[in-house]
Amino acid sequence: MEGSRFRRLAENERLIRDANEEAELVAVDEAGRKAHLDAVEVEFFCACGRADCEETIVMSVAEYSSVHEMPNRFVVVPGHETPEIERVVERHDTYVVVEKKPEYR
Repeated sequence: MEGSRFRRLAENERLIRDANEEAELVAVDEAGRKAHLDAVEVEFFCACGRADCEETIVMSVAEYSSVHEMPNRFVVVPGHETPEIERVVERHDTYVVVEKKPEYR
């Protein structure tokens, strides 16, 4: 039963990531091609996968894009990590980058 709960969390994270990627595309489009993406900030959803999480993270499009160069990495609010299914790979003041364990990718 516990494994299915973690798989559901991982799937929720993927859905949130899809929404965040759409926000990233809109921001890039609105900023124009000549904008410095490190200066364009966007409010992204926390990708912790918890059904009740409504937290957001403000970060630049460049930061967000850098994290997601690896498809198994997600951005979450500090304290929203789930060590059973992911490991922390970076810590920042306003967000944490987590990487899914192989069995939850």
